[in-house]
Amino acid sequence: MHSLSLFEFQQLSLDKQVDLLTAKAQYLAWKSEGEYNVYLYKFEDFFAEAWMHLRMSKIIRISCSKISSSPEGYDKDIKIS
Repeated sequence: MHSLSLFEFQQLSLDKQVDLLTAKAQYLAWKSEGEYNVYLYKFEDFFAEAWMHLRMSKIIRISCSKISSSPEGYDKDIKIS
């Protein structure tokens, strides 16, 4: 299987994105943002943030960014390799 590009990932349904996060991505860290826990994952070429609504206990959104623009607000001690 070829590595998944950011564009290809964004074309998938939310359910398929969640499945790929748990099966193929590297979990890095999490942070709290109001009513959400945000989980940071790393694919080969991009980061993905899974936004879980605390009361619903459900991921309602996944936002992505290129590796060159590291997401902010996570523990500075996490190692991104």
